[in-house]
Amino acid sequence: MVHHIVIWRLKKQFSAEERAKALSTLMREAETLKGIGGVTSFTLTTKIHPRTNIEGDILLHSSHASQADLDTYYDHPVHTSFVERIQPYIDSRDRIDFEA
Repeated sequence: MVHHIVIWRLKKQFSAEERAKALSTLMREAETLKGIGGVTSFTLTTKIHPRTNIEGDILLHSSHASQADLDTYYDHPVHTSFVERIQPYIDSRDRIDFEA
């Protein structure tokens, strides 16, 4: 099983209203990713534990049966389009992929 974790940080200059809108948009947009073939599990949350060493606003965790499935996910048009669409909202992100 290959796991893919991404933690995004929203732009710091957002007002409270802009931040709420950005979170809503990102959550809605990210939900489209779970329909990509090869995704065996999908979790999306804004509830990142305060003891986590990586600060973030949204966390995505997807699981894939193989590295080939994860590679297909990366290159899928839904994923590449998602990455482009969220750029106006994001300051930075961390990505962790691992096998377990």
